[in-house]
Amino acid sequence: MYGIVALACLLISLPAWGADGTYYEYFTTLDYWDANETSASWDTTAGELKLPGFAIRQIGCYDTSSPAADVAISGDYAYVAAYLDGLVVLDISDPANPTYAGGYDTPGRADAVAVWGGYAYVADGASGLQIINILDPTHPTYTGTYNTPYHASDVAIAGNYAYVADVVSGLQVVDIASPMTPTYEGEYASPGYAYGVEVVGDYAYIADNTEGLQIADISDPANPVYAGSYNTSYLAEGVAVAGNYAYVADGGAGLVVLDVSSVSSPVLAAIYDTPGYAWRVAVEGNYAYVCDQDSGLLVFDV
Repeated sequence: MYGIVALACLLISLPAWGADGTYYEYFTTLDYWDANETSASWDTTAGELKLPGFAIRQIGCYDTSSPAADVAISGDYAYVAAYLDGLVVLDISDPANPTYAGGYDTPGRADAVAVWGGYAYVADGASGLQIINILDPTHPTYTGTYNTPYHASDVAIAGNYAYVADVVSGLQVVDIASPMTPTYEGEYASPGYAYGVEVVGDYAYIADNTEGLQIADISDPANPVYAGSYNTSYLAEGVAVAGNYAYVADGGAGLVVLDVSSVSSPVLAAIYDTPGYAWRVAVEGNYAYVCDQDSGLLVFDV
């Protein structure tokens, strides 16, 4: 989806999913409780624990001048991939009042960003992977470039590797041990269109558009292999993973939450219907940051 549209970021706070993770069964009912007495019940048909749904409220807003396609959070700063404006840095020390801190105009269209070790890695569309030094968030500077085969749509960093969702070229694995001179390491040909990626442990979670969520085993970065998948109801555009859950920005279906405690067989946990078109999602602490096109920068706390 390459049309220039007014994107922005929704910030959604996540439910506790059971506070301390400890449940008490009194063996007289099918009900469970956590330490804070959050109610839940065991579905004997599905064999699943059913937990409470989302309850959210908006707490802040920032409107970028160019479409905001993605966001990464590090400390008191939000790093926004802002299409033709490149990388935009926001001070979010006060979540209710985000303010502009700095920026870097990339050569392509900034579709996504990941932050790691003092660098912002920008998936810059036809300009591939752009690496920006952000040791001073108010004055980002250029470091290096890797030209992917097609269109760099998203990026995740793990150790010395950048995992780039490159649409029809699937997942591209780039060695970034030297950020000034990144090099090819491997690739994974996903069955759909790789628009989003998140890496946790030995797995890459790929938002594969028409093919939903695809999960690749990347224990050998030079040779990723299939591990599991879940066919979402719309078009999987972005993904974030926290704990045992994958949060999928599923376009017109909104935010889809999947239980991925078993990567070989993910199951649906919850759905939140965002007001626009769910394009990207990032999770940090108690907040999920969802880019929802025309809905503005909305901050939600639950």
